[in-house]
Amino acid sequence: MNMQNDRMAMEEWRAKGHRHLDYGKFQEAPEALVQARDLCPDDPWALGLLAIASGHAGDRALMGDTARRILALEPAARAEAVRVGCWMLPTHPINPLRRAYREANYRSFLSFADVLVDEASKDAGCLVALCHILYGHQLLRAAETALVRAIAIGCEGPDLSAMLNDVQLSLCDFDRHAAQESRRRHTIAQALEGGQPLDIDPYNLLCIGIDFAAFDQACGRRSAAILDEERRKGDIRPLARQGSAKAAGARLSIAFLLPYSWSASVNMVLAPLIATLDRDRFQVSGFSLQVAPVPSEQETAYIASFDSFISLEGLSPREAAQRIHDVGIDIILDCSGHTRATCLPILVHRPVPIQAHFMGYGTSVVASFCDYLITDQRYHGPVLQSLSSERFALLPETSWIYPRATMPGEAAGRADFGLPEDVFLFCTFNHPGKIEPRIFSAWMRILGATHGSRLVLCHWNLPDAVENLRKAAARAGVAPGRLIFVPPIAHDRHLQRLGLMDLALDTLFVGGGVTSMDTLWAGLPLLSVTPGEAYLHTSRGALGALGLDEMIMPTLSAYVEKAVALCRNPAELLEIRAHIAEHRRCSAMFDAERYARDLERLLEVMWSRHEAGDPPASFHLLPVHPPEAGRLSAACRPASCR
Repeated sequence: MNMQNDRMAMEEWRAKGHRHLDYGKFQEAPEALVQARDLCPDDPWALGLLAIASGHAGDRALMGDTARRILALEPAARAEAVRVGCWMLPTHPINPLRRAYREANYRSFLSFADVLVDEASKDAGCLVALCHILYGHQLLRAAETALVRAIAIGCEGPDLSAMLNDVQLSLCDFDRHAAQESRRRHTIAQALEGGQPLDIDPYNLLCIGIDFAAFDQACGRRSAAILDEERRKGDIRPLARQGSAKAAGARLSIAFLLPYSWSASVNMVLAPLIATLDRDRFQVSGFSLQVAPVPSEQETAYIASFDSFISLEGLSPREAAQRIHDVGIDIILDCSGHTRATCLPILVHRPVPIQAHFMGYGTSVVASFCDYLITDQRYHGPVLQSLSSERFALLPETSWIYPRATMPGEAAGRADFGLPEDVFLFCTFNHPGKIEPRIFSAWMRILGATHGSRLVLCHWNLPDAVENLRKAAARAGVAPGRLIFVPPIAHDRHLQRLGLMDLALDTLFVGGGVTSMDTLWAGLPLLSVTPGEAYLHTSRGALGALGLDEMIMPTLSAYVEKAVALCRNPAELLEIRAHIAEHRRCSAMFDAERYARDLERLLEVMWSRHEAGDPPASFHLLPVHPPEAGRLSAACRPASCR
């Protein structure tokens, strides 16, 4: 009974301290939260809130004691205590006073985080675990401090350098960008010369402007490292029989190998395709490394759209490969590539006759155990193909697919989203990790040349990046208030908000993926820029699929000039909107049935080559007019079908 009373009393003191922090009574918060801690010393929320309060108080002894208590918690509780740092992200509340309180809370938590890292540094394993916690919650400044310390003292742990690179890119700290980029390029050059795998995520390589030839080589090194790691573990003899053939009329058994089952971008865009594949010709399975313990209604419907869906959670790569092999799959499509939640180690064991990478990561794998990269001629054009050692299976129109997402039925205006009326709104909803000084400088030149305009960005719950971008705007002579940071919101509302903008601006080295398709589906013109033919750029795929290649500028100066010209010419913007509205009705990117028929033909070509005993080799599937194409106007047909 006493324990129950103590728990109730602790919750009252904890709630009181919580209110003090939420309403700016920072001097009163520590006392209430110390009372809560004394009543329940291992409550993660009480300790997490006390971490904030101790930072406000500047009490080094209290911060040190709180840090040691948090680090002594069980891993899940420790992560929960640190997660409280996410609670006071300053960009949530619309009320300026509440926002100011949260900014102060966040700064105090960052002060505490320095002490937390100091305490964790006494134990290498503890420091590595803390790095993963801070990184996982995207507490960027604190994560950077912890990662720099861990690497400096020689901590060993998976992906520490890769996480640090990701954090530093996401911080948008342009004062340090040049020095960091120089170090990364030196590291890349050394690794490629010495035949070593890189400790930078491939997409982060693209973010710093690496050309496709070096990127392709780096991906090959990453694949070789995966192969070596599996070889060290034991047997990697192929599980699949070679030269297998199907009985006449038998269905091809295909499978999608997924990193997770929940509603992330890859599953969002796959959903309409899975539901549309021809079950008379194909049996469609799904395998996932991680499955949501309590799937949402949307996730449940997605899983049910497969003929079978099997969790590989907890299995080693060899065990997972055996599980896939036992099902009798003919062709497997990996949807992870060189991402952190990669499925590629499973493919090392060759569970099926044909293995390809498709969507998700969407570019170079360069592995002996991956037979094809499924893509298209726009995204990976002739120049990129000539620079790569991949075997390309090219779809006839596009490798990009997007669900015909719905938007709320009720009308909404800018005021409903806290946006200003009667001003020209540029926008970019790409992640801050894709924003580097060259493109940001171009945006500032655009704002400088267009009086009264604003640039709307998503803050992605990353207040450190927001602060750095506002500082960079001020240094460029642009009032920081002309940058409007809005929160992530439900997808249908996000599409509605996109439609209220005037012009979307793409990033330079890594353009938008689903972000760009969202933009075009919402009917909003998108302006992009490519660093050159020898560089991969995602928006080539999305814009090209709608016949909008003229919206891809060849240089940053042309990009700035075009953005300014469009701002001053509303009639041209209306013409582009009309073009998008007309062409998205008949683009394969927005037509799951037509896309599915193309993918089915591509998979059948792969299988027929296999049955004939031919080794994997690049091929380009020719377009076939769907029956309804004759009813479309010539202007509405994709260029490849004319």
